[in-house]
Amino acid sequence: MKRMISLWLALLICGGLGTALAEGGPYDLPISMTPGYEPNPACYTDMGYEDESLSVRMEKVRLEEYGCTVDLAWIKVKSPTQLRTAFHGNAKEQYESEPGALVRAYQAVVAVNGDMFTRRHGMIYRMGIALEQSQSPDKDSLFIDENGDFHPILDSDPAEMVAFLKAGHRIVNSFSFGPVFVMNGEARTIRDDYWFEALARAPRTIIAQVDTLSYLFVEIEGRSQKSRGMTMQQAADYMATLGVQTAYNLDGGNSSIMFFHRKYFDEHYEGSERKTSDIVYVCSAVDPATWKK
Repeated sequence: MKRMISLWLALLICGGLGTALAEGGPYDLPISMTPGYEPNPACYTDMGYEDESLSVRMEKVRLEEYGCTVDLAWIKVKSPTQLRTAFHGNAKEQYESEPGALVRAYQAVVAVNGDMFTRRHGMIYRMGIALEQSQSPDKDSLFIDENGDFHPILDSDPAEMVAFLKAGHRIVNSFSFGPVFVMNGEARTIRDDYWFEALARAPRTIIAQVDTLSYLFVEIEGRSQKSRGMTMQQAADYMATLGVQTAYNLDGGNSSIMFFHRKYFDEHYEGSERKTSDIVYVCSAVDPATWKK
């Protein structure tokens, strides 16, 4: 209890409770629950998107050694504010509904499901808004700061959270699901009893940081004859082969989903969406006024 009280005090002193960030770059968007700019239709290809602010390269990989298909979205942004989250509801009340509605409403170029935070405990921030602040020592946390950098926190250690804030960072988005699959470029050993189906071959959703303002969204398809999914350890080992610095597991199973160009990039189809609370997405930061002339 004393450790958590120290964390809350640090949050208050360091301004971590939903502090707004100052934006000033040409591609900076507000740190708030507002959508990105409308993507330019001319900037899409079948397997990518590119404008002055954003580059997305989609890839579908068949891994016979795992008996599954993996969907990859390689992302580069000009501003950390283009890596965003959205949820159903508002700061006082959230609910679960179809993720496709969020994708359309928030102008996502590519998106994956989040951590289904309405059913979880931990440090939950969305676009600078503190939605949940509770202890979750059985889970790893992920903080994303004002620079768009990933900070994995093993076992949701309050001391590490305080150190993050005392270093002058702000929590823009944070997740409480995990585990951390890759840390400092190395695959982690995932304990067999990690809190949710560690040993099952299942669909997985993963977000990763490759480099500064460079990210990777991953969906491991599963629970079908075509694709069995992966265990957590298999997913961690695979992510380490992709050259990422940090990789973090989000909600999986039937919640695992990836959208590109407002359509499913996986084997799902309209009408089969499982209701979820939130998405992680990237968006364009180019004002349509510049390309609609």
